[in-house]
Amino acid sequence: VLLFGFMGTGRRPQDWVSNMRFSHPDGLHEGFLSLALQYEQNAQGIQFPSIAQALGVERFTMKDVLEECGKPDSRFRLVLAGHSQGAAVLQVWAYRRKMEGLRREHFTGFGYASPMVAAGLSIEGMDCPLTHFLSSDDIFTRMGLLQHIGQCVSLPADDAFRQLVYGRAMKEPLFREMLGIFQTQKGTADGLTLCLGFLE
Repeated sequence: VLLFGFMGTGRRPQDWVSNMRFSHPDGLHEGFLSLALQYEQNAQGIQFPSIAQALGVERFTMKDVLEECGKPDSRFRLVLAGHSQGAAVLQVWAYRRKMEGLRREHFTGFGYASPMVAAGLSIEGMDCPLTHFLSSDDIFTRMGLLQHIGQCVSLPADDAFRQLVYGRAMKEPLFREMLGIFQTQKGTADGLTLCLGFLE
């Protein structure tokens, strides 16, 4: 079993630039697609020395793993995980690998606070063995494009959850008012309007 982690938005300005590149000529969020492409380009350089040693070969890379996971009798299974931006890149990367022949029985993935990354993909493309865990308070899980790739599990936030997560902030009237406004946001257009108003 090979585990792959996809990192969320960091402190670099370019991470946020990727998040805001919403165009989608091929049905995938352009910013998240560009990050997935960077990951793909490193497939030859990501090596697994312990697997190479066990198999008695000089090198064994992610490219080798993916090729084998395209066969019915693959010796490998991939477990993918990502948070926020990482969960978005995970979806795009998994979708592209599946469309290239990665067999769904050989991989599974878990996204946490996952943005939406797709618009108008075929049913076949959307059928990836990915599960997303989404808090009902998290506006970013309703942002990006129109759809998640895979299945979503909604975790409804209640008072106990909010007290645990937000702590003393729950006593601030402005915080509670903003939380209420976030609940009214249905998608990317609403979210961008809210952000523009907030910046003004």
